[in-house]
Amino acid sequence: MASLAVLCDGALWRLVVAYQAGYARDVLPFVRLWKATAAPMTLQTFGTVRDPAAVWADTLLEALVAAPDAVQTARQILAHCCYLFTPAAVDAVAGRGHLAVLHLLLAHEHLCTTARGFDLAATHGHIDVVRFLDTHARSACTPQAMDGAASHGHLTVVHFLHHHRTEGCTVQAMDAAAREGHLSVVKFLHEHRREGCTKAAMDAAARRGHLDVVRFLNANRAEGCTTAAMNHAALHGHLSVVKFLHEHRREGCTTYALDNALTYGHLDVCAFLMTHRTEGFSGSPLRDAVWAGHTAVVRFLCETRLEPRQPELVELAQRRRHGDIVAYLSAYWRAPRL
Repeated sequence: MASLAVLCDGALWRLVVAYQAGYARDVLPFVRLWKATAAPMTLQTFGTVRDPAAVWADTLLEALVAAPDAVQTARQILAHCCYLFTPAAVDAVAGRGHLAVLHLLLAHEHLCTTARGFDLAATHGHIDVVRFLDTHARSACTPQAMDGAASHGHLTVVHFLHHHRTEGCTVQAMDAAAREGHLSVVKFLHEHRREGCTKAAMDAAARRGHLDVVRFLNANRAEGCTTAAMNHAALHGHLSVVKFLHEHRREGCTTYALDNALTYGHLDVCAFLMTHRTEGFSGSPLRDAVWAGHTAVVRFLCETRLEPRQPELVELAQRRRHGDIVAYLSAYWRAPRL
């Protein structure tokens, strides 16, 4: 009778069947994920584009975050199959800012983060994780931590790393902060760090149209820029940047500036370059505009340069079926010149 009572105990049976192939019911989906991901990881192919360890880390973390209680689920995984938390997976937890889960993992005697975990947390602006790793886990990081934080505009993290860590940064920190328009970070690095930047800082800031950054670098740094600064500012239509570079810098530009300002229809930039610069065009800008069907550019060139009659361009517009350009050029060259 006692044995029958045991066999009929519903709670006991639920506990027994919760373990399949030695795994708790709540953990089993993660084991299946591991097997599905680990099998391809053993295949050596020339087509592999991602680190298999990183693939598993992302897979585990996505499933963990989707669980109703990520911390409790992580606790169960640790209890039954802690090997699922690979070093890359622990780093991913830090990099995504899951501090509560990270607390749990680092309390385990066999788990720790690597410098990559610290770097990722800093890069993504997770200051609470950065402070925890610095204070409690005594984790290492690399200059990539400050470089990454600077590139994403995380001034609080940059400030913390500067005052509490010794790894420092590289010129990539200010270069990237300038490129992304993070003026406050650029100022902090200029005032508190010695790594400096390269010409790429002003070049990239000009390309993205960050006039405030270009002004600051010009006034406070000695690295300067290259012709790429004005070239790419013109390409993207940043007239205010083009004007500033013309008035305050000596690097100038190349024919690339006017060629591409015309190609992309930045007529205000074209007018400025044609009035104030001497680099000019390469090739035949009117022919290129006719071929591409840029009516506004055709009008601009004819009205500003008094283009001589070129019947072959009317024929080209006809072949390209740009009727509005055919009509405009025909009327333009029929009209009397003053």
